[in-house]
Amino acid sequence: MQVKTKFVEELNMMKVLATFLVVLGHVFTNYRDGGLVKPYYDNDIFVTLCSYIYSFHMPAFVAVSGGVYFYTRRELMKYNNFGGYVLNKLKRIIVPYIFFSVFVVFPTLFVLG
Repeated sequence: MQVKTKFVEELNMMKVLATFLVVLGHVFTNYRDGGLVKPYYDNDIFVTLCSYIYSFHMPAFVAVSGGVYFYTRRELMKYNNFGGYVLNKLKRIIVPYIFFSVFVVFPTLFVLG
């Protein structure tokens, strides 16, 4: 039981790190040419950090997510019903996506032209 707990803790730490890198990568894109923070356009440090983070942050995030899925399915015996799994993901991901698009993105695009 101790080995499984350690494995879960390591996966959680890797998820936190991968999530942090995703957020950091998106923040640094604002400092690149065409970004939102104009005084720092073409800042070599920010451009280099952004390029470095973007070179591996999404593959790392996907790999960690796959590890969590594998562990949850194999060790905890969850997600054995594929239809239920897909329905659960639709409720948790697609519904908030549609809500956010309708009530935030579209009105913002309409106001800004």
